[in-house]
Amino acid sequence: MKFIKYIFLASILFIFNCSSFAKDKENMIISINPVKIYQGTCLVVDLSITEKPSSIRGNFLGKNFYFINSNRDPHSYKAWLAVPIETSPGGKDIFIRINYGKKYVNKISQIEVLKKDFPVEKINLPEEKTSLLIDKALAKETAIIGGCFKHRSQKKYFEGKFIMPVSGKITSAFGLRRIYIGSNASWPHKGIDIGGYGGEKIVASNKGKVILSSSMKAHGNTIIIDHGLGIMSIHCHLKKRMVKAGKFVNKGELIGILGKSGIATGENVHFGISVNDVRVDPVQFIKSDITL
Repeated sequence: MKFIKYIFLASILFIFNCSSFAKDKENMIISINPVKIYQGTCLVVDLSITEKPSSIRGNFLGKNFYFINSNRDPHSYKAWLAVPIETSPGGKDIFIRINYGKKYVNKISQIEVLKKDFPVEKINLPEEKTSLLIDKALAKETAIIGGCFKHRSQKKYFEGKFIMPVSGKITSAFGLRRIYIGSNASWPHKGIDIGGYGGEKIVASNKGKVILSSSMKAHGNTIIIDHGLGIMSIHCHLKKRMVKAGKFVNKGELIGILGKSGIATGENVHFGISVNDVRVDPVQFIKSDITL
């Protein structure tokens, strides 16, 4: 909270549109992409400055984030932010502090979060799987997975663009309001389901460290990979896990086999992306410029 208060008291305030560039007397250029930012998506903040700072940090929607220096340009910095699916539409502030030793410069940029309509998806589960929706195991597993997403390594593991973990049809999109027939369970789908016939190879969407490889009652065989800088990927309902926690994997490396373990209506993999502990649309994320 102190950080935000300091920024509000800053003597220099710049507010600019998410699709524009702002340049001040210190030859600082900040750009934010994509131009249109919706609920449940990520955005990339590019910062270019002539004088090398001692550190750069920021805050967006109450979550701190950090910039990483680009390998291509010593004066270029990049950060990834995420808009939770529950965020109300409208203007949102991005706070940035650039430190130069004991001196610093504060910046505030405002973006416009656009509303996105998420259809309702009614799911009819077999009786034996419907019971898992109220099983204590579901809450326990959700807490374990949530704890993994809160882990934010300052190291960068990923290299280049991210890829899909398997080729196949997306059978359930991100953000759908799921209603499970025969129960009171209902929540937004915070990933995508990619269908298959069973037995397809699931690969790592990018380089990273496996921080969870577990057989779960509700989520099925589940693998979470830390790609560094707060970016994680999750894979659920696998038939088989091929990697253990602690293993470093390369992009495209085999990590599991597609299946229907846990709460699943058919052969598929639930694939999700988390950015700074916020679940975002994996399709939009993979299409974004998150390379260094």
